[in-house]
Amino acid sequence: MQVLASNPRLTKLSVSGCHRLSTVGLLSILRDLRSSNQFGVKILITGGALYFTKEQFKELNLLLGVDAKAGPNSYKSCFEVKNA
Repeated sequence: MQVLASNPRLTKLSVSGCHRLSTVGLLSILRDLRSSNQFGVKILITGGALYFTKEQFKELNLLLGVDAKAGPNSYKSCFEVKNA
């Protein structure tokens, strides 16, 4: 959270090596930053280390500003999952 708070213009974040980070913890941090208007992340790379339920994935998309109307066939999503 300190990295995101001290770099508000950060748009791409990789948490693939953060093994102690939980899905719930990540969503909590993103919610807190969004509410304080210190949030600019549009791309999140998890490296397959985190697993999201459907509800968590929907919330993550909202936090990252993914357009729900774009659908699964959109050219480029704002949310990327890359496996290590």
